[in-house]
Amino acid sequence: MPAVSGEISARTKLQYGPTSEVGDQPFTPGQLTRMDEALTLSSRECGLAFSVYVGELRTPTRAHAEALFEKLTDDAVLLA
Repeated sequence: MPAVSGEISARTKLQYGPTSEVGDQPFTPGQLTRMDEALTLSSRECGLAFSVYVGELRTPTRAHAEALFEKLTDDAVLLA
């Protein structure tokens, strides 16, 4: 896997939700690149897949985060 995989920018529907507009993004392209590099290098170092959820968690927040986490693979870490 390259240091910057480009996966973050390729998954806009998963990352930002299906209703976000292009100009309404929480991160700049440069920030996305740096986050992708950090996540990729972290995954290489520890062997875990990191997933980042950016957005409001529904109440109860723990239950929402756990529901998101359950959709991930067994070797995943969720940052929410």
